[in-house]
Order: sequence, then C-alpha cells, then structure tokens
Amino acid sequence: MNKIKAIALALACCAYPAIAAEPWTMADTAWELASEIGLACEWGQTLSMGANNNLVVCGIDRKILGAKPCNSRINQYFGAWMLVHPLISYTLPHPYRLGWQAATVGFELVVHQSNAAVGCKIHF
Repeated sequence: MNKIKAIALALACCAYPAIAAEPWTMADTAWELASEIGLACEWGQTLSMGANNNLVVCGIDRKILGAKPCNSRINQYFGAWMLVHPLISYTLPHPYRLGWQAATVGFELVVHQSNAAVGCKIHF
C-alpha cells in the first residue's frame, strides 16, 4: 500500500506546477472518459484473475501489486489510478495531455486483449 501512496503522491506533486495549463475541451473529456473506462475494465479483469487464482499481471502492476494481491490491494491501486489520472490530464498542456490520454487508452486496449486471450473476464 505504501508504494501505491508514494506513486500517487509523486505523480500529483509532479503535475501540480502546471495546474490549469490550458482550458479543458470536449475532446479532452472524451479521451479522459475512454481512459477511465479502460482503467475500470482492467480493474475488473484484475479482480477476476485474483478471484480465480490466475493472476497473470505483467509489468508495473506485478511489481506494485505482487504475485497474489488481495482484493483490497487491487482496489486501492486502481482506485488511486482512477483518481490521479484525470488530475494529471487536467494539469498537462494540450499536446502532452492528448498524448497522455491516448497512450493510456492504447495501453489499456493492449492489456484487455492480452487478458482476454488468457480467458479473463471483467468481474467486480
């Protein structure tokens, strides 16, 4: 849990100096909504994998969550990301904001495909 808090705090502090860098647009809202939906789906898939003792988490998630995290740890991790992501998006200047949001959407699509390939379903 301390790692999750530290990451969320570091990201929030790094983004703080640029608060309200540029006005928020309807396109920003659409991209952020897609990012949040992607994170929510990954959250559900991760809970499903944990419930079936089939947690095949790759990359940073595995390093932070561990090989067999409990549901509360999964919930804290994804809850923090879903709170921090829009804050970072809001504070970034426009070309970087779109890049951040598009990268998140693209990453989530890849994660969902790989999770679905091993039979993982979304479960809350």
